[in-house]
Amino acid sequence: RVQFAPPVRAETVTGKSFRLLAADGKPVWAEVNCDLTGGVATLTPVQQLAEDAAYTAELTAEITGSDGGKLQPY
Repeated sequence: RVQFAPPVRAETVTGKSFRLLAADGKPVWAEVNCDLTGGVATLTPVQQLAEDAAYTAELTAEITGSDGGKLQPY
C-alpha cells in the first residue's frame, strides 16, 4: 500500500508502473488498485509469497501526479 501526496492520476498507476519484485529482480504477479479519494494505491500479490524471501515494491516515473508531474522512481 502506498499513499500519494499530492494525488496521482489513477490511470497511470498500473501493474507496469507499480510492481512487486522478487529478490532476483523478477516481477511477482499482482493486482493493482488505486483509490483516488484517499490517494492510495494497493498492490496485492496473486500468488502466495514465500515467508523467507525478500521482495521490493517498485514505483516508476510512469506514475503522473494530478498536476502532470512525473513521480521520481522509487
